[in-house]
Amino acid sequence: MATPPAQRAMWIGVETDYLGTDPSATKQTFYGFTRTAMETQLSKVTSAYDGSTAYAGLAVHDEAGYAALAP
Repeated sequence: MATPPAQRAMWIGVETDYLGTDPSATKQTFYGFTRTAMETQLSKVTSAYDGSTAYAGLAVHDEAGYAALAP
């Protein structure tokens, strides 16, 4: 039997790739930011949801985009 949706922990996706120049696209990615700036924001997310059974953690897309971020 599958776990009911209300009891599943969810991952929050983090985009690091270039998505274009459209204002909507630029709000959806950390592309162009430093890794330090991104991690500062993500620590706020983790602090807000850590301890919640609904929070599984962060999932970064993708390794190459993450590696390309300046420190």
